[in-house]
Amino acid sequence: MTRQHAMSFALVLALSGSAAIRAGQMHARDEEKAMPRIDAVVAAAQAAAPAPVTVPPPLAAPGVAVFSTDYYYYARILTDQGPIRVRLAPEFAPAHVTNFIFLAKLGRFNGIVLDAGGSTYNAAASGADYVLPSEFTTRLPHDRAGLLTAPDGAPAGQFGLTIGAAPSLDGLQTVIGEVVEGMDLVSALAQSAAQPAGLTAQGAGAVDVPPVVILGVTIEMGIVTGDECL
Repeated sequence: MTRQHAMSFALVLALSGSAAIRAGQMHARDEEKAMPRIDAVVAAAQAAAPAPVTVPPPLAAPGVAVFSTDYYYYARILTDQGPIRVRLAPEFAPAHVTNFIFLAKLGRFNGIVLDAGGSTYNAAASGADYVLPSEFTTRLPHDRAGLLTAPDGAPAGQFGLTIGAAPSLDGLQTVIGEVVEGMDLVSALAQSAAQPAGLTAQGAGAVDVPPVVILGVTIEMGIVTGDECL
């Protein structure tokens, strides 16, 4: 990501967080309640499903956790081509971030494939057939590569990763985060998707990137200190 893009995304996401930091001298830090809430829903879903199962059972929507601006949240997506670390944006998409964390903790992203689909690489977790409300905001447009985005009106297990600017997705998909580590892999995916049909790795300028398999997704969180930015 460019320095300008990193600064703009950080500024947008840090508006409420920075206010909380400045006000820290006036009141105690909020208790982190989002992750325990999501963990409880995950435990309930696991208890309701017999294990092991060949086909994961359908899930109910996890609801919306209340995220504190005193904390940051990351998703580390481990793929067979390397890791990608995403700064999540619960400030603007709490329902989608809750859902993404919920599915990650249940392991529903494990083993699925990111496939090229125009301006994004897309994947879908099984069993999440419920639909989430749109949380698109013009403050987080699809204006660059490396954005984690979810289609509105589609099964909630679907998500995509932009490999370039995709303004046509504005109003149709919700940005739920941005890649802060692993942009080299995103760039390789973009180059691969741009190759003419039939061009192989032996062709001039070709970049051979096989389908990307997600091995697992872990969630990281920490306390916002004032230096936290993308």
